[in-house]
Amino acid sequence: MAAVATPRSAIGAGFSALHTGARIASTLILLPVAALAVCVFLPSGGVWPHLLETTLGLYLKDSALLAAGVVLGAAVIGGGGAWLCTVCDFPGRRFLEWALILPLAFPAYIIAYTYTGMLDYGGWLHQRLGAQALPSIRSMGGGIAVLSLVLYPYLYLLVRATLLQQSASLVEAARTLGFGAWRTFAQLMLPVARPAIAAGAAIVAMETLSDYATVKHFGIQTFSVGVLRTWFGLDSLVGAAQLSTLLLFFTAGLVACERLARRRAGYYNAGQREALGAVYPLRGARAWAATAACALPVTLGFALPAAQLAAWAWPARGAVFSGDYRELIANTLLLGAGAALATAAVAVLLAYARRRRPRDRLGWLHRAATFGYAAPGVVVAVGVMLVCTTLEKAAGAGAALAGIASPGLFLSGTLFILYFAYTTRFLTLGFNSVETSLLKVSRNMDYAAATLRASGGETLRAIHLPMIRTGLLTAMLLVFVDVIKELPATLVLRPFDFNTLAVRAYEMASNEQLPGIALPSLTIVAAGLLPLTLLARRIARRPARTLMRR
Repeated sequence: MAAVATPRSAIGAGFSALHTGARIASTLILLPVAALAVCVFLPSGGVWPHLLETTLGLYLKDSALLAAGVVLGAAVIGGGGAWLCTVCDFPGRRFLEWALILPLAFPAYIIAYTYTGMLDYGGWLHQRLGAQALPSIRSMGGGIAVLSLVLYPYLYLLVRATLLQQSASLVEAARTLGFGAWRTFAQLMLPVARPAIAAGAAIVAMETLSDYATVKHFGIQTFSVGVLRTWFGLDSLVGAAQLSTLLLFFTAGLVACERLARRRAGYYNAGQREALGAVYPLRGARAWAATAACALPVTLGFALPAAQLAAWAWPARGAVFSGDYRELIANTLLLGAGAALATAAVAVLLAYARRRRPRDRLGWLHRAATFGYAAPGVVVAVGVMLVCTTLEKAAGAGAALAGIASPGLFLSGTLFILYFAYTTRFLTLGFNSVETSLLKVSRNMDYAAATLRASGGETLRAIHLPMIRTGLLTAMLLVFVDVIKELPATLVLRPFDFNTLAVRAYEMASNEQLPGIALPSLTIVAAGLLPLTLLARRIARRPARTLMRR
């Protein structure tokens, strides 16, 4: 009697092509990091002695000081806002609990340019408050303030999600012991939220170290500025790669510290529980103080910059229909849509490969390929350029040996190199969303398809892709928005005379033509509002549970 394949064995059959493709894709995504690692052992041509004597200490000091200041500012704003909007009741809470995420729509460099225009000489705030009343915004303090206003929503969302998962009985028990709102927060909820705070702080620190345009505009000497200065100012790609490796170790250390801070930190609620709600109704001055505390970051991080950009854009509103502006939008959409499709395709390939063979001995490759989001954009740009120039040199050498014409720079200055960089940088967003969606699909679907002798590709196309459509579209939207806002990689790797909205805003600000940033900046912000609108709707749909009724 012929042997009949079991569903599990049938799933593994005919998988070699998909499995091989996943390994190749993972290897390609890891090549930029590998290229940076190789460059550590190459001679830098005297760049490092120069850096050690001049600017390396400054890069270390400014990077550490900026990251620490932004994490502290984001923790105060995000953590305090999460506590107030989750546990306390005050006027405007229902609006502010989702409005507090709006600053995420603004890239930090746009906020920086806008406040520079308002606070520098001739700006309307400068004229009304006077020169003596305003410290210089182009300073370390200005950088910390601007980045804190943009990045605090990461901590706000994580801490708020953690607080919402806690049982109301914890707070009710604290109240019976005479704990007030702030004592409950400091002694009970703050330790419970420690894992979320650690994760949010790591994200904020990595985003801070990734920033280039803001720190350059404010004259802060961080590693991101140093990498590009070494690359173009000292004409040393190897030196820039070695400096990028140091920055990469810095961000890897942040991830390790975050994991260490969350080690053995687990808080569980067993059995039936009532979700945490507005336990502490605030009255009088305290209530309005809470409203002001939550409204201030929304005003400074979203409403005021948006109003200033709209005021700048109004006189030039006719330029929206010009051919130059339409070209900027077309280029930006081309990059965003292409990167979203490429990243989604690779994410589906890797996530599906892990689903089909979860115990594959080389499965770590797929997970390692998703670490690119922890690397700053300038680091990814250097790694991708190293890979592409190496391939171009190898192709030229091969052509010389074969006696044929050299292909020249067939990768540098093309859209391919940009898509490669974007996929490396943002694969984490796509992979996590796709993998989460696949986990919700029962494996019985796979077994049923295997008994019908459907191949892995047929099963993916006919069953899984329709079922994970929402997660896949979410992943593409997140990548699309991040690519539109991405500046360092686009600025360095774009084709000649190929501008995007972000690059145009950067060029205008570099030339001190700050009103010229308004139209491209507002377009970028409008695109950033798309995922935030979806998130705000989810927050608003959460049923309000007020545990104290009077």
